[in-house]
Amino acid sequence: MAVRKILTAVVLVLLLVGLSNLYERVSTSGKLSTLGASTDDTQQQPEHTDFEIAGGAKRIAMPNYTLSLVNGDTTTVDQVAKRGPVVLDFWEISCGYCRDEMPDLNRISAEYKAKGVTVICVNAGDAPGDIARFASLNKLGMPMASDIDAKIFRDLGFQGFPTTILIDKHGRAASLCMGYSENMGTELPKALDTLIAEP
Repeated sequence: MAVRKILTAVVLVLLLVGLSNLYERVSTSGKLSTLGASTDDTQQQPEHTDFEIAGGAKRIAMPNYTLSLVNGDTTTVDQVAKRGPVVLDFWEISCGYCRDEMPDLNRISAEYKAKGVTVICVNAGDAPGDIARFASLNKLGMPMASDIDAKIFRDLGFQGFPTTILIDKHGRAASLCMGYSENMGTELPKALDTLIAEP
C-alpha cells in the first residue's frame, strides 16, 4: 500500500511538472498558449480546456504551414483560411480521446462546410495509409493531413493529444484547446459561429 501511494505521488508530481514546462516553453516562445492570456506577465496562464475565443489583440498569426493531405493533395494554412475559419485538430490513432472526438468533428465539419469552415485533422506520427484506412473504416468525411514526423506539432510546442486550434479568417490562431473536451459538440460550434460573424 505504501509503495502504491509513493508511486501515485511521483506520477502526480511528474504530471504537474510536465504541464508547467509545457506552458512555460510555449509561452516564452511567443506561440499559441498566450491566447486569451492577460498581458500582465505576472499572472499565471490558465489551463484552457474549451473553446474560448481570444480578443483580436491577443491572437497570434499562424505560420503558413504546408499540410499534406492523405488523398495526395497539399494545401497551406493561408489558403484554407481565405475560405473562412479553420479547425486544426492534432491527433494520433492510438489516442483514445482522439478517437472519441472524431464523431463530433465529423458532424461539425459537415454542418459548417457551407458556412466556409474547414476542419482538418492533422495526424502527428501515423503512416498516411493507416490514417486513410482509419478514416474510411469510421466513415470520416473531413480532410485528413499527415504530419508524419510531428514537425508541425513539435514546432508549435505541443506535447499531448488531442490539441485543437481555431484559426480566424485572417490566419490568426483564435482559440486553443489542449486535451479532450467533453463539450466539443456544443462549444466548438459556438466558437465557430463567433468567428464566422466577425468581419
